Amino acid sequence: MQPSRRRLLALLGALSLLLAVSVVLYLAGMRSSAIVLVATIAGGALALVAIPLYLLPELERRFQLRLPEQIGGVRDGVLFFRDGAAISTLAGELERGGLDSTVLETDQNAGRDLQARGRRVVFASPGPGLLDRLDLSGVRAIVANGGDEENAAMTVAARQAGYEGEILAIAEQAQHVKALTLAGANRVFAPRQVLAAALSARASERVNPRIVGAQALGRRLVVSEVKIGARSPITGKSLRGDDIARRTGIVVIGQWRTGELQAPLEADSVIDPDVVLIVAGSNDNVARFREACLAGVAPPGRPFGIAGCGEVGRSAAQILRGAGEAVVTVDVHGGDGIDVEGDVKNPRVLESAGVRDARSVVLAIGGDSAALLAALAIRDHAPDVPVLARVDHAETVERMRRAGAEFAISVAQVAAQLVSARLLGREAILIHPALKVQKVASSSLIGRHPAELGVRERTGVSVIAIERGDEVIVAVDPSFTFEDGDAVYVCGDDGGIAKFVHTFPARPATAVPRAMAAGEGAAV
Repeated sequence: MQPSRRRLLALLGALSLLLAVSVVLYLAGMRSSAIVLVATIAGGALALVAIPLYLLPELERRFQLRLPEQIGGVRDGVLFFRDGAAISTLAGELERGGLDSTVLETDQNAGRDLQARGRRVVFASPGPGLLDRLDLSGVRAIVANGGDEENAAMTVAARQAGYEGEILAIAEQAQHVKALTLAGANRVFAPRQVLAAALSARASERVNPRIVGAQALGRRLVVSEVKIGARSPITGKSLRGDDIARRTGIVVIGQWRTGELQAPLEADSVIDPDVVLIVAGSNDNVARFREACLAGVAPPGRPFGIAGCGEVGRSAAQILRGAGEAVVTVDVHGGDGIDVEGDVKNPRVLESAGVRDARSVVLAIGGDSAALLAALAIRDHAPDVPVLARVDHAETVERMRRAGAEFAISVAQVAAQLVSARLLGREAILIHPALKVQKVASSSLIGRHPAELGVRERTGVSVIAIERGDEVIVAVDPSFTFEDGDAVYVCGDDGGIAKFVHTFPARPATAVPRAMAAGEGAAV
């Protein structure tokens, strides 16, 4: 028993004894005002201490809503073990895909919070028999989202309980991928490793493949972000005037300007320097376009800064060094492999790390609020140095861009994309909560030209590319018509894509999507 609790019990005992003695003396005829006063004070103090500390919590415990301990009414559903940023993003994606989801929580308070937010929750006491009392017959897959140790224990418990369905685990550290697989997981994703590859590839042209960050769709199409330098060949030109799609083989989906997403872009839109274009096309075409647009962005030979050396930061530093790049690492905890020890939000630490001379800074510190403040500190200290940031929540990506980051990507977004692709079999890229690229197939398009369909006017989305065999078509001739077997890529928000599927009618492509190269290495 804790000392504070023992002291409270001693106080309650003393007050109770004092009240009892006072009552006995009063009943025995000793009715002096002092005894009455002592009894009143003791009784009042006892009530003031006992009611809030013991009576109210007991009443709350007895009358508060109990969490369900069985999964009811779920067919072909998904069970999430523990909630988190990735699960919140993933739950919405699965719901739109027609899959029910339930969160398994081992903490009553966390479960009640989720239930209050409208989530379906089931409670199970932690321990070896975690899943013994749950009926998992209607569960299509289990997604393990706890710590790596918790995920391993839950996976073993599920297999011991006789569950034969698919178990997907989200690993905190890539080094635990094999152990989680041995525990019984069918596939283990390491989104932080994937995210490190995305940041590294975005920083350096030497990192191959350059098109990473959950950006690959189908067999040929990739989506990427391209910074427009002051001397880029398309600076100051309009999309229509330069005829980018026909000349380069890429299509511009939208752009980031001062941290704000603008999509879709009109054909008369003029490309300004220092914006970041969101483009799609074949891997080779996007790579060539990106190289051409780098003119005036960053001189070669300068080192990269890595701020924060957890899983993401360490992996990014290793990837960049492996590509022959110079790296300066900064971490508040110091240690082996850390060049500068200190808080990256401190201007003196930024000065010591030579951030003003960095080619760019990969910001990989934990906590979205801390990352936002660090981005602002770097922007104030070195306004011309690009910041490439890792954040936890998808909602923070746009805020990070507003704070001055050139590029931002979230762990939740990467994890949700990897897992949803596996569960739904759909090929889609979430660029922003209001912008997604999805691959569909529609027989109602066969024999027709995209212009005659009025897709944007009728649905609010755009057809950005057609994959035909080994070819990615982004600029169509007047004689073009859709053929059987064409993969069609549409871009818009969830509502618009749903309207497209209903209007034309189309079905989401269900071939297992091609993960990015970095993802293949991080997901077993």
